[in-house]
Parts: sequence; structure tokens; C-alpha cells
Amino acid sequence: MAEQRTGHSAGQNAGKNRSEEPMKVWLLLDRSGSMSLLRRAVVAETNRLLDEQRKQEGGCRITLAQFDSEAPFELIINDEPIAGVRRLRQEDYVPRAMTPLFDAIGSLVARADERIRRRERDGQPEEDQTLIILTDGLENASREFTGAQIAALLDARKEMGWAVAYLGANQDALAEAGRLGVDRRSASNFRATDDGLSRAYSSMSRGISERRRMSRTDRRSGSGDFFHGIREAEEPATTSTDRRSRGRGRRSRRRRG
Repeated sequence: MAEQRTGHSAGQNAGKNRSEEPMKVWLLLDRSGSMSLLRRAVVAETNRLLDEQRKQEGGCRITLAQFDSEAPFELIINDEPIAGVRRLRQEDYVPRAMTPLFDAIGSLVARADERIRRRERDGQPEEDQTLIILTDGLENASREFTGAQIAALLDARKEMGWAVAYLGANQDALAEAGRLGVDRRSASNFRATDDGLSRAYSSMSRGISERRRMSRTDRRSGSGDFFHGIREAEEPATTSTDRRSRGRGRRSRRRRG
């Protein structure tokens, strides 16, 4: 009987882990001029991601920011519960100017740090932090931060248990991510096309969903592998049904192994 009670309690605690250990998602979008051809796709895919995340269980809040050299850090969605977050409109995302990637990341980390301190001061529950960066080009306009400074910032946040993912087009995203302190397992290339962007967002949404289903312990231990070995955006062109089937097969093989 004692063993049965213990097992029942463990099951209850597992449920509590998912609901009482909330997650905070920070999504940083490149709004530089080279993203113009993807403008409508960015809005549509961001809304798809938000729609998918609304259906997931577990506490989650999201901040969505965009950047260009005219506004290195601009909020679109500011710390909203995922269940009630509004959908993006076309006027929310208007590509222009250049790519101050370092300044955008530095500004976001500073905002996140302040929010964490404020929540701790107010006695609010700790959140697991997830930062996702999407860009179609390389840094070319930052004035406040260097690449070395950003790498140091992100290395320190990873030590604190943050998950940091980087998706890049028109570059070697794995190499660029490494220079920024992002684990190569949490980096992915994507093609700067509507289909390529859709696949990138599929990876993002899947990664967020998988983290939301994890306990805090599992989130922290797996924080360096956001994509879990599956990069939809780097796979050969095929149907979305085939991609989902292949992804389920890979996850099944990981569990058996």
C-alpha cells in the first residue's frame, strides 16, 4: 500500500511540475530591410506559432520583439500570457534599415534580467527562460555591444539554465551561433523563402512545446539542445505530413535508445 501511495504522489507531482513551473519565451525577430520579401510570411507564421502554443498545457508568457537599425529593440507583444496573446497584424511588422543583431540581443537580455530581479523581489514564482533569435543576415549596425560581449552574456545565461536558440538564413547559422555563445545543437539554418521560414517556425514551435511539457529539471538539463536533433528547416523539401511523421519516428528512436 505504501508503494501505491508513493507512486500516486509522484504522478501528482509530475502534473504539478508542468503547471506550476512556468516558462517565459522571448522571441526576437529581425526586421531589417532584407526581410521585406518575407513580411507576410513572418506575420502568418508567427500567428501560427501563437495559435499552436495557445493549445498547449502549462503556464507560459511571451515577449515578442523586433529589431532594425532605426529601432534596435521594439516590443510587439510585452510579457503576455500565451493563452490570451493577440495575433499579429501586417502593420506590426514592416521591414526596413539594417541589422543591429548584437544590440538587439543585449537589450533583450537586459530587459529579461530586470524582469527576473523584479519577480524575485516581489516573491513571484521562478520561470524557465527560453530565448529564440531569428534573422536572415549578419550583424552590420550595432553601436553598443560587440560579438564578444554578447557571447559572454549568453554563456552566463546558459549557466543559469536558459535555453537559447538561433535560426539564421543566408549564413552558416551553426557557426554564427557558436560565435554568439549559442550551442550548435540549438542552431538551425533556414532558406529565406516562405517555405523555408515555415519550416523554421515549425522547429521553433515544436521546441517550445517540448520544453513546456518538461519538468524544470529536464528543461535545465536539456537547455543546450533546443531542437533535439531535428531541424525541419534543413530537411529536403517534402510535405508537412512527411516531416511530422519523420519527426515522430526520430523521437521514438531516441526514447528507445
